[in-house]
Amino acid sequence: MCNRITQEKELLEKHNLWLDEELKVKVKNLAELRKTNMDEEARMSARIAELEREISESCSSLWRGKECISELEQRVSYMEKELCSTKDAATANEQRLGAELSTVWFYLKSLSSCCCNVCVCFPLLVLPLFVYLTAAWCLEILPLVSCSVLIYSPF
Repeated sequence: MCNRITQEKELLEKHNLWLDEELKVKVKNLAELRKTNMDEEARMSARIAELEREISESCSSLWRGKECISELEQRVSYMEKELCSTKDAATANEQRLGAELSTVWFYLKSLSSCCCNVCVCFPLLVLPLFVYLTAAWCLEILPLVSCSVLIYSPF
């Protein structure tokens, strides 16, 4: 029986040694796993912080973009109003100048029928002269009989 107890004792000691080795391996594996997980957690935390910073920058950029779009829309609206106003003014100016031109041509015809020999070859260069002549004739500064004008176009 003593032999048997000794054998059992040896078996138990071997089993304890094996269990101790297994426990040491498990503890070592657990420590490595814990270190790996801590490293992964730190990496993920850094990535989360980076993504949060990027989101913050994106939101800020989006807000600035919306603000810029709003300013540009206001400028476009202002420019559209200014363009319409300028267009209306140009149309009114064109109508006024057309009426003035009709009046000048009317006076020109009147002058040419009143003994004035007028040859108009290039009206845009001649208009100021006819306006002057018409004004002079109306104010009786220029005698109607001696009014003889011949203008040729340089083209």
